[in-house]
Amino acid sequence: MKLTLVRQERRKHERYTIEGPVYAAVGPEFQWMGHIVNISRSGVAFTYVKQKDGAPVQGETHIQLSDNDDALGVFPFISISDTGGDMADPYSSVEIRYHRGRFGRLDAQQKTKLMSLIAMKAAVESDHPSPSLAERSRR
Repeated sequence: MKLTLVRQERRKHERYTIEGPVYAAVGPEFQWMGHIVNISRSGVAFTYVKQKDGAPVQGETHIQLSDNDDALGVFPFISISDTGGDMADPYSSVEIRYHRGRFGRLDAQQKTKLMSLIAMKAAVESDHPSPSLAERSRR
């Protein structure tokens, strides 16, 4: 698998785009669900369709990550921003939103699941050889 870096990284951990359908859901009942745009060891950004009942509140909550196969788990999550995105159709009232946040304190099992997801679903663009998964996990 060719890994490709999203952009020059200024954060502690590299962000990766996702190949294939991988979803994130936040909220008290995980009612805001959308497609993951990028993910790192420290956070995630995803798009979702805005519903009439508002948007995810910022602050501490939990996020559920899943792909088409199964739920990968529930992770502590701190919502940082929720911004307007593109309109799906200019003649429609459907609004696509962009939600960003960082993971809270992860236990060893959650870290393993997250690194497995990144290793299996992430695409990182880079002109230089990427460090191995083991090297990235030690950072």
